[in-house]
Amino acid sequence: MCESIDHIGLDPTHARQSSNLLICAALNIPYEPDSHPPNVHCEAIPISIHFYATPALQHLYEPDSFFYAWGPFSARQSLGGATEITLRACGEPDYLIALPRQPGDVTDTDTYQTHCPEAACPTVLLMGTVESATGRVNSGPSLMYYDLHSTVYDSSTKSSVSFTVAAYFRNGARWANFPPLKLHTHIMVAAHVIGITTDDLRLALMVDDVYFLPTLPYAPPTPTGAGSQIS
Repeated sequence: MCESIDHIGLDPTHARQSSNLLICAALNIPYEPDSHPPNVHCEAIPISIHFYATPALQHLYEPDSFFYAWGPFSARQSLGGATEITLRACGEPDYLIALPRQPGDVTDTDTYQTHCPEAACPTVLLMGTVESATGRVNSGPSLMYYDLHSTVYDSSTKSSVSFTVAAYFRNGARWANFPPLKLHTHIMVAAHVIGITTDDLRLALMVDDVYFLPTLPYAPPTPTGAGSQIS
């Protein structure tokens, strides 16, 4: 994904480390009228990007500069009810800049923006479990979509973060023979972000491809009082 910087400061999850920074920005999602679900609002999505930059590189990141970011992400609702994305930018500090910036003079706004790429929907790769299904391909007033529940690791808190997204499928020949997904099916989707659902404010994705994952064998619950032993 790529976006411009609204605010930058020290990462509060690594407050004592001056090379760990936090960028606050907004993802502006372009509207696609030919395939946009009616129950998805195309709006700017707040995003917080955690990344590493040595002091020698920190001058590159200033308000209104344009940058590119990729890495693990999660979505949640803020106390005010807005859906927010948190991303931890990938990059090896020793030889790779975590957030490549669009070159140019940011103070010359018009010239700088003409050399920036056009707005595009951020792409994601997400693994999740099917929680519910709505609609059918090529029939009905709305697109078919599945609720996918995903759990990711948050390195700042050393704990897991769970969230649910709505994964939509376009009408047309691409998914005409796609088999309906059963509940609790484990899949991975390649998709792009198209907005926020209007009813429950979840992240909405338009699916580009689906990868089926092996179903884990059912493990019966351990009887109360039983434990494991290491000898």
